[in-house]
Amino acid sequence: MKDPVIVASGQTFKRNYVHACKKLGFTLILSEGSKPILFTIIPNITFKSTILNWCNNSGVERPKSMEYASTKKHVCALMMSLEEKSQGEHNKKEEEDEKDAKLGAFEKELLEGVVEKPPIKFSHTKTKVN
Repeated sequence: MKDPVIVASGQTFKRNYVHACKKLGFTLILSEGSKPILFTIIPNITFKSTILNWCNNSGVERPKSMEYASTKKHVCALMMSLEEKSQGEHNKKEEEDEKDAKLGAFEKELLEGVVEKPPIKFSHTKTKVN
């Protein structure tokens, strides 16, 4: 990570990704469901120096900055995949609604009867056999 930044909600991201999300109007949703607030960014100097120190001590090449165009392309791909996923969920709901609409009058009456009068529970008597 060449240029880590902290966003207003406290998470750390690559600067180019934050700029790309802001320019494209993309609201990122993290795995736990939170949405980072991207309107203010602060350079994460501690994280950056930790990465550089580790690279120097481990003999690993320092991270290179990613071009903005490739970052933007990656964010666009992410947006499209999330849109496709959302569309798939929408289509699934429409299919379920269609199935409900296809229920005949008899099935609807039967289901309403079950809701109004729940099934009776029978208990069995234990008997001893000699």
